[in-house]
Amino acid sequence: MSRPKIEELKQEYLFLDNPVRESDPERDPSLYFAYCGYEACRPGHSYGPYARTNYVIHVIRRGRGTLVYNKKRYIAEQGQMFILMPGLRTTYQADVENPWDYCWIGFRGPAAERIVREIGFSPEQPVLDFRNVEAFSDIIGEMLQLRKRVLTETLKRQAYLFELMAMLIENADLCGIRRNVTDDTDLSYANYALQYIQKNFQNKIRVADIAEHIGISRGYLTRLIKEATGQSPQEYLIGLRLEHASRFLRHSQDPVRDVAFASGYSDSLAFSKAFKQHYGMSPSEYHRMYYREDPEIVENAEKGDS
Repeated sequence: MSRPKIEELKQEYLFLDNPVRESDPERDPSLYFAYCGYEACRPGHSYGPYARTNYVIHVIRRGRGTLVYNKKRYIAEQGQMFILMPGLRTTYQADVENPWDYCWIGFRGPAAERIVREIGFSPEQPVLDFRNVEAFSDIIGEMLQLRKRVLTETLKRQAYLFELMAMLIENADLCGIRRNVTDDTDLSYANYALQYIQKNFQNKIRVADIAEHIGISRGYLTRLIKEATGQSPQEYLIGLRLEHASRFLRHSQDPVRDVAFASGYSDSLAFSKAFKQHYGMSPSEYHRMYYREDPEIVENAEKGDS
């Protein structure tokens, strides 16, 4: 597609501001090119299991193959793309009868995780449809010619990387892909995670489960919650459970084991240990010291007697 000349825009004055500021870390646009490539695979050619250190997106030009990801098997073929996420062991193999050929782009940086989510990828959805295979492939071809370690070609590779990411995000709208992201006006990842914990603290949840539910890494989630609350996700979860338990103990005659279960603990001994460490006394001692009938219960009982 030819680029319009500035005169063709038919405006006397043109100006474009950058909405992302250096003081806005959640919208940090930093994204770095790692590598790119192209391969026409032999029948049955496989790679892995291997865990990457970068995000890598493969766009399938022809043929088909399989992807083993998170212990699940996916079929990917012409007109689709798949992602390899850092730290996750993945195996992928070309079909024996109709082997794929694909091109790929590897990248990293503060913006990488959010961009991947904007594209529509998640641990539960590593394969997506893609409508601009030819255009994507053409840009990779141009990048493969930029082999010099000079500033001009470094900047061009970086520019092509941003163009490819924009193309992939636009594809989500073209294909109607449901994206697991929050808009600028919605809650941040940290707030979303905190709300998830608040709604599910009574269940058996782990930090890794929360990160997977949102679609971000455990390390990234831990940093966000630490910045928002001053606590690690585990510390925040324990605090919610113990606060819930203390309310029960102040207004209920339920046995300690029932209070533990209602507060997200399957082991009453572990609950008692955590409670004593937090409040300086056992749950039973706390109950004897602070128990009083809930005013709402007393009021309802009195209304029933009248």
